[in-house]
Amino acid sequence: MYPIILKLLLLKGYTNEIIQSTLAQHNPSDPASFLNNYLDNEEKTIAHKLETLCVDDNTFTQWTDYVKQCKDAGYTNTQILEILEQHA
Repeated sequence: MYPIILKLLLLKGYTNEIIQSTLAQHNPSDPASFLNNYLDNEEKTIAHKLETLCVDDNTFTQWTDYVKQCKDAGYTNTQILEILEQHA
């Protein structure tokens, strides 16, 4: 789940530097749960759907690239969820 959360935060506009700095500052025992708090409810649901769909490195890349393409095309989180639900 951690790589999915990282990818969604990057899509949301956070940089690797900001994410790593935040983790270093707070030093959470569970980084995935900590970073999950930076996602809104729909993004958390997207992360859970992606966790179901991303069974290996290849599908992780395919699905996260697909979500990025949807975001770049102006899709809302609700629209992305509707698409993912058809596959999850």
